[in-house]
Amino acid sequence: QLDLSQSATSRNLRQLTATGYLIERRRETAKCYSLNRERIDDTMRALTWFFRTR
Repeated sequence: QLDLSQSATSRNLRQLTATGYLIERRRETAKCYSLNRERIDDTMRALTWFFRTR
């Protein structure tokens, strides 16, 4: 369990969705989130390159 308020959780989910790290799907009245693995892989490759070339 995370010690975050509902508003903080909603804000973080919105930011992660807006930046492409989460995919939002609606199911009736609920929202379901999943990781966008392609976006995460791209970020990890960029970070790996950055730290290896320093």
